[in-house]
Amino acid sequence: MDVPDSLKYYCHHADHPERQAVKCHSGGGSVMGRAAFSRLGKTELKFISGGQDVRQYTETLSSHLLPFVRKNDPSGNVYQHDNALSHHARLTKTWLDTNNVVTMSWPAMSPDLNPIENSCGILTREVYAHGRQFSSQEVLKSAIVKAWRDLDLTSSKTY
Repeated sequence: MDVPDSLKYYCHHADHPERQAVKCHSGGGSVMGRAAFSRLGKTELKFISGGQDVRQYTETLSSHLLPFVRKNDPSGNVYQHDNALSHHARLTKTWLDTNNVVTMSWPAMSPDLNPIENSCGILTREVYAHGRQFSSQEVLKSAIVKAWRDLDLTSSKTY
């Protein structure tokens, strides 16, 4: 909740006072969420407690991703996920095949090819703009939801 991992340092102008960072004892906590988008729109943001094993991941796909795809683009999409273990487990592959979800081949070590990664970077900068910090996970989640709803994904229409 302090700051995202990638924003531990900042620059400031010598004529301006240095910002004081609030540091939560023992890390303070973090949140994890799932979202997707296509040229036709984006899903609601779904927060997840802790990590996700393969069963939880396929449940998220069933309850969150598949209804979005079928509603917004029933002609079909190519789904792109990364190389997380749960994304390439046998159960996940079976679920994707059973539900006729076509996936994109994923070259190793290529996070820049995944547009959701770029969107997450934009979202993080918006949530933590102007040195904003959060006192609780609920306040952080509210800020993330607002930033996701306000996020303009017009650049995704080229994908």
